[in-house]
Amino acid sequence: MKQFFQSSRSFVAGFFTLMIRFCLLSLLCISVGQAETSSSLISGVVTDSCGAPISNAHITILDTKYGTVTDNDGNYSIPITKSGNYSLAVSHIAYVKSIKRDILVYQDQNHNVDFILSPVIIVNPEVTVITARQDLSCNFEQKITIQRDHWQNKGAHKISDILREIPGVKIYEGDGSQRISLRGSPTRTVKVDLDGIPLNDAGTGEAELGQINIDQISTIQIDFEGIGGRVHLRTEEFNSDNDIDNTLSTATSIGAYGRSEFNAGYNHNYNNLGGGILLRNESSKNDFKYKLDDGASFKRINNQMNTFSSSGKLNYKIDDWKLSSSIYWEDTQRGIPGLLYSPPTPEANLQSDRISGCIGCKGFIKSVKCQFNCFIFKYTSRYSSPREQYNRLTDDIVYQYPEDNKQVGLRYGLSSNSELPLNHGKLLLDYSYQQDRYKGKDLLRDKVTISAVGLGYAKRSTNSANLKWQYWKQISTVRLYFNPGFDLEHLDDENNYNYTEVLPSINTALEKELDYCILGLNLGWGRSISAPPFNALFLVENAYAVGNSKLKPERGDAFTGGINLTSKYSSNDLYWRFDLTAFHSIIRDLIVWRRNYQNKYYPDNMNRVRSIGFEINNTTALCKGAVSLNSSYTYNRSINDIPGDTNFGNQTPLTARHSGSGSISIKHKHVNLHLAGRWVGRRYSTEANQDPRSTAGRGLAPYAVYDVYLSRSFKLKKILLTCEAGVDNIFDVSYRVIERSPMPGRTYNVKIGMTL
Repeated sequence: MKQFFQSSRSFVAGFFTLMIRFCLLSLLCISVGQAETSSSLISGVVTDSCGAPISNAHITILDTKYGTVTDNDGNYSIPITKSGNYSLAVSHIAYVKSIKRDILVYQDQNHNVDFILSPVIIVNPEVTVITARQDLSCNFEQKITIQRDHWQNKGAHKISDILREIPGVKIYEGDGSQRISLRGSPTRTVKVDLDGIPLNDAGTGEAELGQINIDQISTIQIDFEGIGGRVHLRTEEFNSDNDIDNTLSTATSIGAYGRSEFNAGYNHNYNNLGGGILLRNESSKNDFKYKLDDGASFKRINNQMNTFSSSGKLNYKIDDWKLSSSIYWEDTQRGIPGLLYSPPTPEANLQSDRISGCIGCKGFIKSVKCQFNCFIFKYTSRYSSPREQYNRLTDDIVYQYPEDNKQVGLRYGLSSNSELPLNHGKLLLDYSYQQDRYKGKDLLRDKVTISAVGLGYAKRSTNSANLKWQYWKQISTVRLYFNPGFDLEHLDDENNYNYTEVLPSINTALEKELDYCILGLNLGWGRSISAPPFNALFLVENAYAVGNSKLKPERGDAFTGGINLTSKYSSNDLYWRFDLTAFHSIIRDLIVWRRNYQNKYYPDNMNRVRSIGFEINNTTALCKGAVSLNSSYTYNRSINDIPGDTNFGNQTPLTARHSGSGSISIKHKHVNLHLAGRWVGRRYSTEANQDPRSTAGRGLAPYAVYDVYLSRSFKLKKILLTCEAGVDNIFDVSYRVIERSPMPGRTYNVKIGMTL
């Protein structure tokens, strides 16, 4: 370990040298941008959250008589006759008004000011306009963007509540953990980042969403790429174009099984400087009862959990450039309950902490929009289990093989993004570099190997360059989108493999305005590669599995095609949208879980898996948005596709063939009622679709869970008070989302929040 940390310190020093060079490069870019001069003109482009241009949007210079409207490509320009400090407002009947303030204009200088408008998705009863576009279905680029206003209107209190209603997104949950899958993809192939900092764990390859506080998130963007994709979580950009006021907020909640949560945040803006800080603590103390399939009742113990996290962000604006920095820290301790078979796996404990930081800047160099980010991320986890345990099923003392394993990782890297506007489109160029250093150690046996399998030390570097062309054209009443691109990916694992892959993709779509609705057709194809988890420990079904140093990257191709119908915005009381998307993918070297001679799980590659299925999503708004309904259904036939294999044709592990969700939100003045349900079909834990220790050898039974929440807000002078009460699992259904691990039944929760 000493050698590892010495090596880590040298790389940290190299990282900070890299950051210094990065800052000098950023300042040089800003200087170049300031040195370029042209005629006094404010110009830019107005687009929606998908990047599509908005025509006939009104641009107004506040407190003056000057203004203009955007053309068919969303472009505008306003000549300025004298230097000064100006504020611009943009409005459109189907979008939320946006204002940008403190735009300093000097003699003979051109300023580029772009606007991204959020559509009106859910409207108050007194509002008579409902938009035809909504940011949940901008799929001509295979991207979906969700703004905070959307989930606040629905009363969502977890990130999973938001993501479950999005077409193509599935949440795997269990014992407080939440992992995301896109169109049936393995959770390891979905890359998640928070303000540009990657959150995927190097040991498991997965990103844990359960501990992320929804109150700190302002935007969620999902990119479907090949067999997986990316999820970008963005916190609030203080001193941003939305002109956020200074706020102080607190919230506290209590619930069943000893659950409690406390949040406190403060945001502040001063001239061109803005920032904020958020603190959060969540804990759970009590155990809960559960029933086996034969009706026998037991009590599940060792469910304690305590998490403390904090995040901060600071922004500084220099003309058309914005410098930003952020930091995030989290410390979690939780118990891991024993499983349900006899003899049980020992009840264990997991302790983890992570700290990350990021600095970046974004702005314009001439007409090119640029963004640079640099990050560092350190994480530690320790898994320990006892030597002996009391077996509640047999009334005996069971002696176990104890475990005490520690994993330490260091990750750093940088990324750059640039957008060049073109006629009827734009050109995007992205580059990212990431270095991972990882070490696991068996503390009981003083070995650097874990469970005597795999390497205890690993290093990996990833270089990725992406070039994409976005093109759109309005032809009469038809809008055409065409987005080809390719990604050059290089994976270098010094202990195992070296891969260089060219990953092409293409998406195209047509939108046609009909008499009463807008018809959309889209096609997409992409290829992707996902590096395997490091060959140490893997958390499977609530117990750690031994590693495999010979794992290969998962590679695959995915094809999608869809049709959507959307009602046109009007003064009618009804708004609706219907989406149908079919998908077909082939994954090579999919990682699955097998059992070894010690009856422990271990990861291994499956030669080929084929998935075919479809998604149906429907959204309806009634009474001018006062009532909103959403429903979805997914069919995913994901099977072993290796001819001659004994498991040929079997459903792949932990993948449900049928799943769906539904919700209804009712809003009246300051009262919001939200009822949601989700259901999942039968799944299996092994590729043989048989597990002798599972429920009757048939895997996990189907389940359906329903939740309800009611919230009420009060305005007391300058204080906004919010009260919320809810029930998870209303009907107290016994279900399992991972093998032999029960979930709590009916759970109550009460929350009070205050903002001033």
